[in-house]
Amino acid sequence: MSMRGVLRLGEVCFRVMDMQASRQHYQKRMGLHEVLEDEQGRVYLKAWDEHDHHSIVLVPADRPGIVHVAFKVYDDAALDSYAKRLVDHGVTVSAQVVDMAQPDS
Repeated sequence: MSMRGVLRLGEVCFRVMDMQASRQHYQKRMGLHEVLEDEQGRVYLKAWDEHDHHSIVLVPADRPGIVHVAFKVYDDAALDSYAKRLVDHGVTVSAQVVDMAQPDS
């Protein structure tokens, strides 16, 4: 049986007020590995067996919260279907589709 629809969580981006405490939480308590800190102070983390670059992003902010949640989907039809279902339930949806099968130009 092949997988269809949403395959898995792709990325969650959190606003954090205390980057040092958040790094300690995600690395020491959750067991994630830091892979990058960018020029804006965002920290990218992933699980030890994660094949993608990262799955968690921590963004320094003056209030906590979730910036975005991203999912990996089987195809565009699955993405469109789930987006419509979310909109039908009153959720604001914005999409940035990244085709991982296509090399960067």
